[in-house]
Amino acid sequence: MQKSEKTVAQDNGSQKNCGFRQLNLEPVSVIILEKSEIFRQALTGVLRAFGVRDIRFSDDPEAALELMFKRPADIVFSDWSPSLDGILFLNRIRRKSNETAQYTPVIMFSAYTDPKYIATARDSGATEYVAKPFTTQTIYSRLKAVIERQRSFVSVADFFGPDRRRQLVSVGNYDRRQMAQ
Repeated sequence: MQKSEKTVAQDNGSQKNCGFRQLNLEPVSVIILEKSEIFRQALTGVLRAFGVRDIRFSDDPEAALELMFKRPADIVFSDWSPSLDGILFLNRIRRKSNETAQYTPVIMFSAYTDPKYIATARDSGATEYVAKPFTTQTIYSRLKAVIERQRSFVSVADFFGPDRRRQLVSVGNYDRRQMAQ
Protein backbone atom coordinates (compact mmCIF):
# COMPACT_ATOMS: atom_id res chain seq x y z
CA MET A 1 0.00 0.00 0.00
CA GLN A 2 1.36 3.37 -0.89
CA LYS A 3 1.82 5.79 1.97
CA SER A 4 0.21 8.58 -0.07
CA GLU A 5 -3.18 6.91 0.30
CA LYS A 6 -4.00 8.63 3.58
CA THR A 7 -7.73 8.48 2.95
CA VAL A 8 -7.69 4.76 3.76
CA ALA A 9 -7.36 5.31 7.50
CA GLN A 10 -9.72 8.27 7.79
CA ASP A 11 -12.91 7.93 9.78
CA ASN A 12 -15.91 7.84 7.48
CA GLY A 13 -18.37 8.58 10.29
CA SER A 14 -19.79 5.07 10.61
CA GLN A 15 -19.57 3.26 13.96
CA LYS A 16 -21.27 0.00 12.96
CA ASN A 17 -18.24 -2.29 13.03
CA CYS A 18 -18.04 -4.04 16.42
CA GLY A 19 -17.13 -0.84 18.24
CA PHE A 20 -14.10 -0.19 16.01
CA ARG A 21 -13.57 3.09 14.23
CA GLN A 22 -14.71 2.28 10.71
CA LEU A 23 -11.94 2.52 8.11
CA ASN A 24 -12.70 3.82 4.64
CA LEU A 25 -11.64 0.76 2.65
CA GLU A 26 -13.23 1.69 -0.67
CA PRO A 27 -9.91 2.72 -2.27
CA VAL A 28 -8.18 -0.51 -1.14
CA SER A 29 -7.60 -3.31 -3.65
CA VAL A 30 -7.28 -6.90 -2.45
CA ILE A 31 -6.19 -10.20 -3.96
CA ILE A 32 -7.31 -13.40 -2.24
CA LEU A 33 -5.47 -16.68 -2.84
CA GLU A 34 -7.64 -19.48 -1.46
CA LYS A 35 -8.46 -22.99 -2.72
CA SER A 36 -11.73 -23.36 -0.80
CA GLU A 37 -14.61 -21.60 -2.49
CA ILE A 38 -16.46 -21.44 0.84
CA PHE A 39 -13.61 -19.56 2.56
CA ARG A 40 -13.10 -17.37 -0.53
CA GLN A 41 -16.79 -16.38 -0.46
CA ALA A 42 -16.73 -15.84 3.30
CA LEU A 43 -13.66 -13.59 3.16
CA THR A 44 -15.01 -11.73 0.13
CA GLY A 45 -18.28 -11.14 2.01
CA VAL A 46 -16.45 -9.83 5.06
CA LEU A 47 -14.27 -7.52 2.96
CA ARG A 48 -17.30 -6.21 1.05
CA ALA A 49 -19.07 -5.54 4.37
CA PHE A 50 -16.05 -3.44 5.35
CA GLY A 51 -16.37 -1.45 2.12
CA VAL A 52 -13.67 -3.05 -0.04
CA ARG A 53 -14.87 -2.96 -3.64
CA ASP A 54 -11.82 -4.09 -5.63
CA ILE A 55 -11.47 -7.78 -4.76
CA ARG A 56 -9.79 -10.23 -7.10
CA PHE A 57 -9.25 -13.86 -6.25
CA SER A 58 -7.73 -17.08 -7.43
CA ASP A 59 -7.39 -20.65 -6.26
CA ASP A 60 -4.04 -20.99 -8.05
CA PRO A 61 -0.77 -19.37 -6.87
CA GLU A 62 0.51 -18.80 -10.43
CA ALA A 63 -2.74 -17.07 -11.43
CA ALA A 64 -2.61 -14.96 -8.26
CA LEU A 65 0.94 -13.90 -9.12
CA GLU A 66 -0.25 -12.92 -12.61
CA LEU A 67 -2.96 -10.79 -11.01
CA MET A 68 -0.25 -9.08 -8.92
CA PHE A 69 2.00 -8.47 -11.91
CA LYS A 70 -0.79 -7.07 -14.09
CA ARG A 71 -2.18 -4.77 -11.41
CA PRO A 72 -0.67 -5.00 -7.92
CA ALA A 73 -3.06 -5.06 -4.98
CA ASP A 74 -2.78 -2.98 -1.82
CA ILE A 75 -3.22 -6.09 0.36
CA VAL A 76 -2.97 -9.83 -0.34
CA PHE A 77 -4.70 -12.55 1.65
CA SER A 78 -3.09 -15.95 1.14
CA ASP A 79 -4.10 -19.36 2.39
CA TRP A 80 -1.54 -21.88 3.59
CA SER A 81 -2.82 -25.44 3.64
CA PRO A 82 -1.87 -28.95 2.51
CA SER A 83 -3.42 -28.22 -0.90
CA LEU A 84 -2.01 -24.69 -1.29
CA ASP A 85 1.57 -23.75 -0.51
CA GLY A 86 1.06 -20.20 0.71
CA ILE A 87 4.67 -20.02 1.88
CA LEU A 88 5.99 -20.68 -1.64
CA PHE A 89 3.59 -18.03 -2.97
CA LEU A 90 4.78 -15.58 -0.29
CA ASN A 91 8.42 -16.31 -1.14
CA ARG A 92 7.74 -15.58 -4.80
CA ILE A 93 6.16 -12.24 -3.92
CA ARG A 94 8.91 -11.23 -1.52
CA ARG A 95 11.94 -12.42 -3.49
CA LYS A 96 11.12 -12.83 -7.13
CA SER A 97 8.63 -10.19 -8.10
CA ASN A 98 8.57 -6.57 -9.05
CA GLU A 99 9.33 -3.96 -6.41
CA THR A 100 5.73 -2.86 -5.99
CA ALA A 101 4.57 -6.40 -5.24
CA GLN A 102 7.48 -7.08 -2.88
CA TYR A 103 6.27 -4.43 -0.43
CA THR A 104 2.61 -5.47 -0.50
CA PRO A 105 1.25 -6.47 2.91
CA VAL A 106 0.44 -10.20 2.90
CA ILE A 107 -2.01 -11.53 5.45
CA MET A 108 -1.50 -15.28 5.71
CA PHE A 109 -4.42 -17.34 6.95
CA SER A 110 -4.29 -20.99 7.81
CA ALA A 111 -5.60 -23.79 9.99
CA TYR A 112 -1.96 -24.32 11.03
CA THR A 113 -2.01 -22.73 14.47
CA ASP A 114 1.05 -24.28 16.08
CA PRO A 115 3.62 -21.57 16.92
CA LYS A 116 6.20 -23.17 14.59
CA TYR A 117 3.89 -22.53 11.61
CA ILE A 118 3.25 -18.96 12.65
CA ALA A 119 7.02 -18.44 12.98
CA THR A 120 7.55 -19.96 9.52
CA ALA A 121 5.04 -17.55 8.00
CA ARG A 122 6.61 -14.60 9.83
CA ASP A 123 10.11 -15.67 8.79
CA SER A 124 8.97 -15.99 5.18
CA GLY A 125 7.72 -12.41 5.12
CA ALA A 126 4.05 -12.56 6.13
CA THR A 127 2.84 -9.23 7.43
CA GLU A 128 0.07 -10.71 9.58
CA TYR A 129 -1.25 -14.20 10.40
CA VAL A 130 -4.87 -15.25 10.87
CA ALA A 131 -5.97 -18.64 12.19
CA LYS A 132 -8.85 -20.42 10.46
CA PRO A 133 -11.66 -20.33 11.07
CA PHE A 134 -11.47 -16.54 11.26
CA THR A 135 -13.85 -14.03 12.75
CA THR A 136 -14.94 -10.73 11.27
CA GLN A 137 -13.23 -8.97 14.17
CA THR A 138 -9.93 -10.75 13.46
CA ILE A 139 -9.97 -9.81 9.77
CA TYR A 140 -10.78 -6.21 10.68
CA SER A 141 -7.96 -6.03 13.23
CA ARG A 142 -5.43 -7.37 10.71
CA LEU A 143 -6.59 -4.91 8.05
CA LYS A 144 -6.33 -2.10 10.55
CA ALA A 145 -2.83 -3.25 11.56
CA VAL A 146 -1.45 -3.29 8.00
CA ILE A 147 -3.02 0.09 7.22
CA GLU A 148 -2.36 2.03 10.42
CA ARG A 149 0.85 0.40 11.65
CA GLN A 150 2.90 -0.07 8.50
CA ARG A 151 6.24 -1.67 9.23
CA SER A 152 9.59 -1.00 7.64
CA PHE A 153 10.96 -3.69 5.35
CA VAL A 154 14.20 -5.52 6.01
CA SER A 155 16.47 -6.93 3.33
CA VAL A 156 19.26 -9.29 4.33
CA ALA A 157 20.80 -12.36 2.68
CA ASP A 158 18.10 -14.81 3.73
CA PHE A 159 15.10 -12.55 4.43
CA PHE A 160 13.09 -9.86 2.73
CA GLY A 161 9.91 -8.69 4.36
CA PRO A 162 8.35 -6.53 7.03
CA ASP A 163 10.39 -5.97 10.16
CA ARG A 164 9.53 -8.89 12.43
CA ARG A 165 10.06 -6.88 15.60
CA ARG A 166 6.78 -5.57 17.00
CA GLN A 167 8.32 -3.52 19.79
CA LEU A 168 11.57 -1.87 20.69
CA VAL A 169 13.39 -3.65 23.49
CA SER A 170 16.16 -1.96 25.39
CA VAL A 171 19.33 -4.02 25.75
CA GLY A 172 21.36 -2.16 28.34
CA ASN A 173 22.48 1.39 27.70
CA TYR A 174 22.03 1.24 23.96
CA ASP A 175 19.92 -0.57 21.39
CA ARG A 176 22.32 -2.77 19.41
CA ARG A 177 19.83 -3.13 16.58
CA GLN A 178 20.25 0.52 15.64
CA MET A 179 24.02 0.09 15.43
CA ALA A 180 23.91 -2.74 12.89
CA GLN A 181 24.43 -1.42 9.37
